This record gives sequence, structure tokens and C-alpha cells, in this order.
Amino acid sequence: IRGTTAQFKFKLPYTYDNLEWITITFWQPRNPNFTPIIKRKSECSPVFGTTEICTSMTCEETARFSDKYKAKVQLRAQPIEILQEAPFGCKEKTITVYPMVDDLIQDDNNTPVEPSTPPVAEGWIELDGGEIAR
Repeated sequence: IRGTTAQFKFKLPYTYDNLEWITITFWQPRNPNFTPIIKRKSECSPVFGTTEICTSMTCEETARFSDKYKAKVQLRAQPIEILQEAPFGCKEKTITVYPMVDDLIQDDNNTPVEPSTPPVAEGWIELDGGEIAR
């Protein structure tokens, strides 16, 4: 979702400690104003007891995407020299970019506004991730 933090998990053939470097590139092919976002090993963290790694994008980074186009992500990494393996990678993956109203992304005022009188139950709008019910 644009303007929010986004977390990504990758399952690899090696553990985090057995990798010399990692490069994860996020891009949006049809967005002419978009510069790729690149994450390095220092911006990744291992998932304990697995060969998975996680990385995330900041609110500012996800706000750069357009929700009119799909985004792409691809990983490339190099095992440590002791393993004497060539760099490996994954196929590019397509990511759906979900919209967020620009006014909400740019609103730095996160202070909740206390209503003077609580709304009545019939007037509430329920947002549960599904359809909006009134």
C-alpha cells in the first residue's frame, strides 16, 4: 500500500550468514519518474532458524510507486567464497501496488481528533478490510 511500510520475505538456498552480499531491486517499468529502490544485505535481516531473509521499504519509498502500474522485485546474491558458488538470483516477481489517497500520505498530523460527542452505533462506518458497510 502506497505511503505505508511494506515488508518482504525471500526464501533462499543459503542462510543469511553464508551470503557475502545481497541486492534486492524494486522497480516500476511503466512509471517514467520512478528510480529503482535497492536494498543491500545490511538492510535485510535473517529469519531465525530458516534460510529466509526479510527487508522492508519505508513509507517514503512506497509513496514513490504509482498504483496505476504493477511493480517488480528481483533478488541477486553471492554465497561466501568458501562455498565457491556463483551468484544466484530469483525470477522477477510482480507486486500489486494498492492506492492510498495522497492527502493521507502527506498528512504529518497523526494526532487523533477526539469527537465532542461519541457517534451513535447506527452512524458508524465499519472498515474491516472487506466491503464498507454502513
